[in-house]
Amino acid sequence: MAVGLWAAKKVKNSEDWFVGGRSMGPWITALAHGSSSLGGVYQLTWIAWSVLSPAFIPCIIGGLYWKNATKGGAIAAMLVGSVTGFGWYYLLQEITNIHTFFAALVLATAAYIIASKLTKKPPQEVLDLFYYAKSFDPADAGSEAVSPAKAVAESSDGTKPSTVSAGIQMSADQFRAVLENA
Repeated sequence: MAVGLWAAKKVKNSEDWFVGGRSMGPWITALAHGSSSLGGVYQLTWIAWSVLSPAFIPCIIGGLYWKNATKGGAIAAMLVGSVTGFGWYYLLQEITNIHTFFAALVLATAAYIIASKLTKKPPQEVLDLFYYAKSFDPADAGSEAVSPAKAVAESSDGTKPSTVSAGIQMSADQFRAVLENA
């Protein structure tokens, strides 16, 4: 407030008001420019999260958890989600009072499911990889494959396994042996 009062005393006409009397100096000018430019960064971040992310969320979740997901479904979700996101953001958000994120997410998910149902299923090799990766999930009660923890527990050396960490599992005795040989 003190800066405003000080600057108000320096203003003699409208040109002084618009250009600050050109007596503010380069640091104040740079700070003012930087603060006004941050609005553009905020706007781009807002567009990225509310407009574009709904196009990719169905692809990520569906690709991880739905075995019938297809490439065509993912492409459809990205196209419908992006076009809906931009269209809704610039044309319909204020009219409908529905946030862009939710509208684009619903339509992208619908496009993902419909296009995945209408396009050819993934090849059997891809489904085999899906089931193979799923077989290592200890939380999957329906899996008949042996989990890595159970495989080490049933190892021939008779040592009890420790917890799994980053894909490596060994007992405390095995770890000590590795350290002693190093």
